[in-house]
Amino acid sequence: MGRSFADFVLSVIFPSRCMLCGEPVESLADGITCAACWSALARLPAARCARCYAPVNVPSERCPACREMALDRLRFLGPYAGALRAHLLFLKRKPYVCRRLREEIRKGVATELTFRDVELVLPVPLHPRRQRERGYNQADLLAEEIACALGRPLRRGVLRRVLYTEPHRAGADAWARARSLARCFVVTSAEAVREKVVLVVDDVYTTGATLNECARTVRAAGARAVYGFVVARTLSS
Repeated sequence: MGRSFADFVLSVIFPSRCMLCGEPVESLADGITCAACWSALARLPAARCARCYAPVNVPSERCPACREMALDRLRFLGPYAGALRAHLLFLKRKPYVCRRLREEIRKGVATELTFRDVELVLPVPLHPRRQRERGYNQADLLAEEIACALGRPLRRGVLRRVLYTEPHRAGADAWARARSLARCFVVTSAEAVREKVVLVVDDVYTTGATLNECARTVRAAGARAVYGFVVARTLSS
């Protein structure tokens, strides 16, 4: 009752409209999208690739979408669309993860059998210049939630970005993106990752170049396996 009353009072004082449909956002827990838009999230079909989680006609260990993937496993909550996309775009501007998104992340991670072997959680780092400009790293905020859900240590600074690249432009092909990120990352403590199953966390998977370059870097430092988690993934129609 207390939370509902507080939501009501704040919604009157600070009226908010859904960033997607324009309807009122009645609960602060829903963030910048309304409950109806959250309910309309596209759910993944039962038939998914065991490795990269992309929808497939028949479940398989390796599908065409992950043939060149460096990660041992990739998991995500859903397609990069709707409420997930809106909140990830907002997260690039404001360091805030609403309660609804935190709950979706924790539920998705805690029930994922693949992650039971994870021993260490690493956020994808920003280059120091980019982090100074933004003031925070959105992957850090997401990794905190995931490490807490898994009960595993979160280690910032183990994976570091040492080369600055221009922001990813929509439409850039995967090969060009991968080439621009080559040797962008280093592991500052090989001992921290040696013979461990490591989970690397980012916000969104588009071409996959960033997470896969991180995976190659961490594996070269001695990790036994490298998994990836993002909130959303761009899926071809």
